[in-house]
Amino acid sequence: MVLFYIKYIVPSSVLIPLFIAFVNYKWLSRAYKVILWFVLFSGVVNTIHWVLIGQGFYTTFIFHIYTIFEFFFLSLFYLQVFGKKWEKIIIPLIVVFALLCIGNFLFVQNKIEFNTYTRPIEVIITMVYGTYFINRQNIVDENISWSSNGLNWINTGILVYYASNLFMFIFFNYLVTGKRHLFDIVLVVHDTLLITEYVLFAIGFSKCKTILTDKLGHLMHA
Repeated sequence: MVLFYIKYIVPSSVLIPLFIAFVNYKWLSRAYKVILWFVLFSGVVNTIHWVLIGQGFYTTFIFHIYTIFEFFFLSLFYLQVFGKKWEKIIIPLIVVFALLCIGNFLFVQNKIEFNTYTRPIEVIITMVYGTYFINRQNIVDENISWSSNGLNWINTGILVYYASNLFMFIFFNYLVTGKRHLFDIVLVVHDTLLITEYVLFAIGFSKCKTILTDKLGHLMHA
């Protein structure tokens, strides 16, 4: 039952935000489109992951590669929201983090270990992005409903997933070698949080037509 949930139900859940996003595609701003392509990329990688496992391949390397692109998409999303003045901070972060991931894969946690050094760094930076996003909303008119803005839902989805999984990412190599039932519980929790993120993304995409998004974006750039 656990394997069925992890292998089929969770990967299929990516179709929820994808469907909503493509239905509303013509109304998506650049920030929304970055998340759309991130979700699509994640779904493709997850599919490749399970296909390779089914063929008996060792897939740890995928997580090292995925983390680089994951950080790229998330950083690009927040760059679209925060404005061009953040390019001097976010673009160097993307480059440095990519080099760090490559170095970690080649010389530290190569091939047989999960990237438990670089993934937590990514999560912490992403949490800083998300927290800053929330703090910046203090300048938005109090009459604007929080739930009316799709970007709020997307930011919440990101924070819920990454903040909740921080310690799992740190200790993943230990969990893999631990008791099977404990590892299964951790995976179920992780994947449930992933589904939660996808659902929150879907809600965000469904609200992309509101003019409040444009107003918030303008204020974010101030």
